[in-house]
Amino acid sequence: MLSVSTTQTPRGLVVALVGEIAIGTANTLEIELMRLSALRPHAVVFDMAGVTFVASLGMGLLVGCAKGVARSGGALRLAALRPEIKMSFERARLGDLMPIDDTVEHALAKFAPSTTTVTAPAH
Repeated sequence: MLSVSTTQTPRGLVVALVGEIAIGTANTLEIELMRLSALRPHAVVFDMAGVTFVASLGMGLLVGCAKGVARSGGALRLAALRPEIKMSFERARLGDLMPIDDTVEHALAKFAPSTTTVTAPAH
């Protein structure tokens, strides 16, 4: 099971993921990422503290989201990854596309405060 919740902050959107990002939950994530991309946010932080497993399919979905956010002039960061998950992202060399921060606060601090508000997607 995968839970996705989105919170607007002055510096960007925080998307908290809880559970496994695997074949059985990819559809849930994909739907939420499509909603997120439609908002064209300037800054997105994925709070990965509650993620216990990420399949390569899940990594691919996050890469696609990062590219979409970048195409619209925004940036995406990952935060609070468990050590084994962080190692997987580092092995895949995804740090240039999706920089990894130790905490959500550190990730948000990398972004300037927004002058516009993005409405988080409704669930």
